[in-house]
Amino acid sequence: MKLSVAKLLVDKSDGFLNLYENYSGRGMFGRTTSAVNGSQSDFDETISEIIESGTSKERSEIAELIKSKRQDSLGLDLIFY
Repeated sequence: MKLSVAKLLVDKSDGFLNLYENYSGRGMFGRTTSAVNGSQSDFDETISEIIESGTSKERSEIAELIKSKRQDSLGLDLIFY
């Protein structure tokens, strides 16, 4: 996930999502990317808010994220990258 998209998600989540700038997920073999973690519902609500009231650029970035997002389980929460 692009850092700008991860920051957008965290900013719009009212503190429910957290930013990870150097996350290495499953199958990434040491490569890193930006990621956010939180509950599925917090992630979905934030995405919905951006789609409903975000700028056209923000909506475009979110549409791109939806096509390519990956996630890992962290026990009770998930990390999206």
